[in-house]
Amino acid sequence: MPDRDDAMKPPERTADAPPPDRGAGLPRLLLLLALLVATGIGTVWEHLRAVRAGYRLHALEVERERLREELRKLEVKRSQEERLDVLEERARRLGIEIPGAPAPVGETSG
Repeated sequence: MPDRDDAMKPPERTADAPPPDRGAGLPRLLLLLALLVATGIGTVWEHLRAVRAGYRLHALEVERERLREELRKLEVKRSQEERLDVLEERARRLGIEIPGAPAPVGETSG
């Protein structure tokens, strides 16, 4: 009957048996490590893209507000320029006679 200590010992190698390959797990470990690094880099890359998109979105929102304010000012200016008295004054300065319009003070027809 085998001794208990014998059961705990690793089996002895014979001369023709190849040595156990202790480096067999190294390629797997390197592959796993490479996959983990690639995943980490990909995650960081996507996070950076999201941050950049957020900054770009903010810049576009600021630009939109600036353009809205400019549009509001231009609409006010247009409404002022479209007033009849302003148009008549500009026409007179350009020498355009307006039929049926009263002559400006100090000018005589004729």
